[in-house]
Amino acid sequence: NNNIVDIANKLYNVSKNYKKGLSESEIKLEESLFEACDYLSELLAKNEIDNNFLQEFCQKTGVDEIYITDSKGKTIFSNSKNGMGFIFSDDPNNQSYKFYKILNDPELRVAEKLETRDLDGKFFKFVGISQKNARGIIQAGLGL
Repeated sequence: NNNIVDIANKLYNVSKNYKKGLSESEIKLEESLFEACDYLSELLAKNEIDNNFLQEFCQKTGVDEIYITDSKGKTIFSNSKNGMGFIFSDDPNNQSYKFYKILNDPELRVAEKLETRDLDGKFFKFVGISQKNARGIIQAGLGL
């Protein structure tokens, strides 16, 4: 019994340290993704963004996916051809809804936990902010 209790305590400590390390890494990742969104917001306000720029940006920075929407939540710029035309949902049961809310609250900065994406089941970390000078969403994500 003492051996089982000792093993259980060691497993608990390993699990606790793993979660702490993961959350610290996720916070740093989140900060980096927000910095990318802020930078893109500045460039977008100067009309310096197109899909080719986003592809190059992602290659240089390691960001996997970027979605920039119009005022209705429809993607107008993306580094992914499949992402073009994607519409952020106003349905509270949809995974993209938390980002859709940015359209009505430009001060909102959304960071979702690292989780599986409804679209394809891949693990992703996404953050999103409002465009600087217009109504719309800038979202950046990194997949694992």
